[in-house]
Amino acid sequence: MRYLLLIVIAIIFVSLCTEIPYISEYIPQLFPIEQALGSLEVKTDSEIYFKVESIPKEVKSGRNVKIIVELRNKANYTLKNIKLQAYDQCIFTGDNKITIEELKPSATNLTSWEWEAGVVTLPTDCSIKFRVNYTGDFSLFQDVIVLTESEYEMRQQAGTLHNIPIQTSSSSRPLKISVSFTEEQPLLDGTDVSMRINYEYTGNAFMDVDRGNIKINISENLQPPKEQSDCKDYDITTSPLLLKEPLKFINKRASPSTCTFTAETPPSQPMNIKTLSLTATYKYILDNSLLIKVKP
Repeated sequence: MRYLLLIVIAIIFVSLCTEIPYISEYIPQLFPIEQALGSLEVKTDSEIYFKVESIPKEVKSGRNVKIIVELRNKANYTLKNIKLQAYDQCIFTGDNKITIEELKPSATNLTSWEWEAGVVTLPTDCSIKFRVNYTGDFSLFQDVIVLTESEYEMRQQAGTLHNIPIQTSSSSRPLKISVSFTEEQPLLDGTDVSMRINYEYTGNAFMDVDRGNIKINISENLQPPKEQSDCKDYDITTSPLLLKEPLKFINKRASPSTCTFTAETPPSQPMNIKTLSLTATYKYILDNSLLIKVKP
């Protein structure tokens, strides 16, 4: 056993001093490669499907391979600004970028590239790294109900204060944003209420939400925040309110935001129901890799 260990250490040492991309070429039983040879198919719960194939799966130095790329929109809405790039081509050369302005629901885009393999002196496993990113839109609508003091007290005494239906709806997207109030609706005219905004996303990818890419249209029965400290993550000098800094996701969640408003309704309207809306533009990024064998 000690001799086997010495052999493994020696191979690792030699590989560091030579151009051997993967030790697994020599001792695959110890370092198995999990990548599919010559074919990459990404099936996630995201909005897009992509598949990359190499024909052939093994190639000799100086010879060409054909790379076939398939992109399909799995969502029931249009995806925009789709970009695919082989950002690490290993020893291959050739076209490596695709840009699609729009991809309609269920639509498929097929692209093929001709790549030339570089020169190697030893059998080489080339891991070609691919990245796909695209932009999507999220929207949320939330009823805000404000009652005058007399209407509030009358309903409270009658036990019907919380019988008013409240409508809320949001897009079904990888990005999930929800809002909640510190006070249970309906709200009382003239009172301050804080709204908490929660951010998370789903899927095996990376979510990017840049500054300015979330907008909050305050309902007409809420007064805007009075001080920047009342809504520190959003610019209160703009209408709609704009996200001031990019969201930072950790374990698919970003720190929640809090904004404080003042509820108001004209005396002539005992019950005032308006809609608060939030829209967001996000970038979804997926990384994966394809394995191609190159022989001398």
